[in-house]
Amino acid sequence: MQTINAKNYYEILKKQADRLLPEAEYNCMISPAKQQKEIEHLKNTLHYERFFFVVNNYDLSIDYVHGIKKWLGYSDKDFSYYRYVSIIHPTHLLAQLTNVYGLLEDCMAGVYPLEFMAGLRFISCLALKHANGEYLFFKRLALPFQFDRNNRLLSYLNEFTLLGKFRNENYSVRLTDAVGNAVSFKKTKCAYPVFKNLPFSEQELNVLGVYAADTSLTAAGAAEILKIKENTVITYKKRILNKAEKMFHCRFRTTTDVAVFLKEQGLI
Repeated sequence: MQTINAKNYYEILKKQADRLLPEAEYNCMISPAKQQKEIEHLKNTLHYERFFFVVNNYDLSIDYVHGIKKWLGYSDKDFSYYRYVSIIHPTHLLAQLTNVYGLLEDCMAGVYPLEFMAGLRFISCLALKHANGEYLFFKRLALPFQFDRNNRLLSYLNEFTLLGKFRNENYSVRLTDAVGNAVSFKKTKCAYPVFKNLPFSEQELNVLGVYAADTSLTAAGAAEILKIKENTVITYKKRILNKAEKMFHCRFRTTTDVAVFLKEQGLI
């Protein structure tokens, strides 16, 4: 199995950007003056336990960093996209990659109508590592910051709000419009099969699926649903627990716990 880490997370998104944004220049819809005005407004209004930065999709660079030093302990000047990816908690990394990849696949292809700092809102909760080694839990809001005439997302602003110390909360994500109504988006596999990074076989995923649907299920009940032997289900459950522990760097008590964890993070 391939374990997701900062290096291959970065490489996956860079290949996606190279494919969807191949040109050297774009007809940008938002002027630099309008962007700078918004940045200054954010600097003056975001104070308590918040920071932000802008991700340039074309080359995965980071611009307009503000507040990283104060709330995460890293230099604002030297903070990079790779640094950001490297401090995401291991249990949240795959879910974050999967959801970001799926959304960017559509946004960089011009699927969604985009508005500057409005409209489409990508909201997630994830843990980030402070420079002192402690993990903190944040709410992240991503908004369109630049797009071209073909409605392709070129950059987006990330605003983080500190929720507190990380206490093993699950990763969560949602997509809304400007007034908070849920918007559905696909987790695409079209160009890079992100889900191949889940270490489970097709049969193991089937087992996880039935336990995610019914958390009170026994091995005998799962066997009946899947039309396989109970001993086979038990074997799959042992493999699932072993793989999940290695994949997510944490211990799960039961297969049901793994299934619920994966379901809550949008991975199954």
